[in-house]
Amino acid sequence: MYFVQFLLLYNIYCFANVNNNGVDSSDLYQYSNLGNYGETRQEHNGVKLSHTDSMATTLEESIKRIGMLEEKLRAYDKDSMRIKILQEKLLATEELTQKHSYRIDMLEKRLQKSEHVRRIQVNVLQRRLKVFENRFRVAEEHLSHLDDFEVRLSLGEQHQSELIFESRRRSRTDRHLTNEVYFQNNEVTQAAEGFAGIGVNPSNYKERPKTGHSLSREKLITGYISKGMRDRRDVQHLRIGFSTLHNQHGESVHVGQTILYHSVLFNEDGAFDSSTGMYRCPVSGVYFFTIAACSSNSQRIHVNLILNGQVKFEVFGGVGNDNTIIHDSLGSGSTILRCHAGDMVWTRILVGENIGRLTSFTGFLIWGDSQSS
Repeated sequence: MYFVQFLLLYNIYCFANVNNNGVDSSDLYQYSNLGNYGETRQEHNGVKLSHTDSMATTLEESIKRIGMLEEKLRAYDKDSMRIKILQEKLLATEELTQKHSYRIDMLEKRLQKSEHVRRIQVNVLQRRLKVFENRFRVAEEHLSHLDDFEVRLSLGEQHQSELIFESRRRSRTDRHLTNEVYFQNNEVTQAAEGFAGIGVNPSNYKERPKTGHSLSREKLITGYISKGMRDRRDVQHLRIGFSTLHNQHGESVHVGQTILYHSVLFNEDGAFDSSTGMYRCPVSGVYFFTIAACSSNSQRIHVNLILNGQVKFEVFGGVGNDNTIIHDSLGSGSTILRCHAGDMVWTRILVGENIGRLTSFTGFLIWGDSQSS
């Protein structure tokens, strides 16, 4: 603003001291001395008038120029204010940029750390993936083995069902034979008692007419009665038999192991050895053996009866334990075997790991060889 005022005063000063034709006050003074003062005066006034007009015109132009300059100056001031605002914004932007740069640096550091951690995690996951792949291959191999085992198990279950059916059939046969032997012994005893009570006289047979059929029948009856009386006297002296009970909870065994029985309920002749679980037949004859088997850990059990190393019959126990005996958890079976003096009879575990306390082994002599001759 002060600059504009200075320009205005300077222009007025210049117009006041310089005329339009370039004539100053000294020239006018010279004209007056030449004697042409009147004309010169008029001319001088005309010059001054024209000079004044030109000054007015110049002033108007100067005023216009000053107005234009003022407008430009105001525009410059506005631009200066805008520049100042922009400078302030630029400073704020620089500060914000510095802050963002710091945050960017921090984020880059965190990103580097995250990448490092991610690489470590990727390596760990790759190692774990390899381990899982190995386990998966092993599991597939086990699965193939399990498939084979399932096939074998199905065949084994089928064979087991057949063996169970055969064992039950043999049990029924054994019971039938036992009943038959019992009835025969009763018949022999009754016939012997009747023969002794009647007091048959041999002369009576001479008085009767004898045919070939009646003679053979009499000999058969007499021999049978004599044999029955002889057998009755022998049976009174023979007390051969044993009965044992495992009576121990959860004893671990392995396949093929001989079962030991810790409670000996009956061992009249002392032929059963509880330390080995084996029975030595004291005399030759026909023996009756029975087995009852159960498991103590809810697993199936399979027991064999062995005579001199040979399997004679098998018993299958169902799922059960010592505390909760369920239906078909206790498997049992019986058989009749001809044994010789010194033969060894024992039981052996085939399937199962734990023997229940109710597992038992019993046997006794039905008749000796002297009785069967």
